[in-house]
Amino acid sequence: MKNSKLFMLIALMGIQFSSNAIFAQSSYLSFNVGYGLPMNAQDLGVLGFSNEVTNEQTVSYKEAKGSLGKGTQFGAAFGHMFTPFIGAELGISYLLGGKSEATEQFNANYKANYSVSSNMIRFIPAIIFSGGLGKINPYARLGLVVGSASIKYSDFGRGYDQDFTNKQKLSGGLSLGFNGSVGADFKLSDNLSLFGELNVISQSYAPKKAVITEAIRDGFDELSNYSVSEKETEFVDSYTSQVQNPQPDSEPSKELKKYFSYGSVGINVGLRISL
Repeated sequence: MKNSKLFMLIALMGIQFSSNAIFAQSSYLSFNVGYGLPMNAQDLGVLGFSNEVTNEQTVSYKEAKGSLGKGTQFGAAFGHMFTPFIGAELGISYLLGGKSEATEQFNANYKANYSVSSNMIRFIPAIIFSGGLGKINPYARLGLVVGSASIKYSDFGRGYDQDFTNKQKLSGGLSLGFNGSVGADFKLSDNLSLFGELNVISQSYAPKKAVITEAIRDGFDELSNYSVSEKETEFVDSYTSQVQNPQPDSEPSKELKKYFSYGSVGINVGLRISL
């Protein structure tokens, strides 16, 4: 008799616990905006970037480093809390990248200004760890980042009595990385809360191709005079160049892959709506 009563008590406690867990489940939508500062900056000389000034006697150099992950980020996510303490989330964000710039000058005869920026769309599946508290609730997020980017590169200036402008777009391929965030919810009502978080992204990206989109000399468009090999480039893991049998001008030229840093650390703020 005692055993049966004990069993019934344990069963009732189990039912109560299960009920609490089920009703504790909740889904939500969130919307956020933030800004990321560059992290894991690299030497942008891979794009021909140079801070260099030359006069008759000396040459001065200044490091030109940056991360294409810096800039404004807009995002949205759908999440589901399986218990008050753990859940899963699928987010999407758009990076509107800030510019990195450099200058190169040789005497008074040549000066070029370089600029590069990038946009990236990111998908972020993540696990959510929540404090399960009330009005102010701390949480952490850990997830993967899958991104697709485009890079815009330009140089313009004046060289040897000629004005010039060149623009190039690099794109194609996917990038994998990691995302980590810590923050807190500030509950406004039963279904609405504000949140703020520190957001860190570790990511690099290697485009598959590059296309020159503009080539102007003294106001005249020279792009139509470019061959396919001069205008288009494919980035590959390896290739072989034959001196006696060069690549046709009708095909894109080949270069080894270039990897660009998209690391950033920044702050996001947003609104979370419980469903």
